Amino acid sequence: FYRILQPKAYGGFEYWPTVFYDVVMEVARHCPSSAWALGIVGIHNWEVGLMHPRVAEDLWEKDTSTRFSSSYAPFGKAERVDGGYRVEGRWSWSSGCDQATWVIVGALVDMEAGEKNHLALLVAPGDYEIDHASWDTSGMAGSGSKDIVIKSAFVPAYRVHNISEAYEMADPGRAAFTADTYKLAFGTVFAFALTSVLIGIADAALDFYIDYMSKRTNAYNGTSFKQDPLAQQTLADAHSLV
Repeated sequence: FYRILQPKAYGGFEYWPTVFYDVVMEVARHCPSSAWALGIVGIHNWEVGLMHPRVAEDLWEKDTSTRFSSSYAPFGKAERVDGGYRVEGRWSWSSGCDQATWVIVGALVDMEAGEKNHLALLVAPGDYEIDHASWDTSGMAGSGSKDIVIKSAFVPAYRVHNISEAYEMADPGRAAFTADTYKLAFGTVFAFALTSVLIGIADAALDFYIDYMSKRTNAYNGTSFKQDPLAQQTLADAHSLV
């Protein structure tokens, strides 16, 4: 599943994103936590197709199953240094980080021309730690959305996804990875990977409702709730919303 959107040059299928969304929705029908981690980590393999081609080499030249988790909100900080960026701080909610060996973290960085850009910086194994005590929640516990801690890490200038440029479709990888799937906008493709989880959850809830109500009978006259107009209307409204 992680290879659905991965470049063919590195063992992937380069499918259209809707294939990935359908898989995420189906997984979410059975385990929302697994689907959430799959949706986020799996969409990263598509995102690599937008980044500098050397990023794909770093990740997959030796092992095409390498994965990275993320935390895009600019919780920590990064500053420009010779050849790249110095990164440090704590980033929350890095879903699927236990199944990943790299991480991409967000920061607002002052650029050479004086503008401040939102950068996502890919940090290598060994340069960050996972705070395993940071994810203690009653819902979606299995997503493993733990904190990432970076004390001081160097990230080469090419190993960065400039989110500000991404919104203008100016990603450097688009010239190297030319499959149709990489011609779409980053914000749109990423957002649907997350909303697909919610649709899968809601779809499963519909099935649960149908199964539950089909077995219920009216305590007063013994009729089945399957024939109850209010139950049918409730189902119809919910189905329409989903």
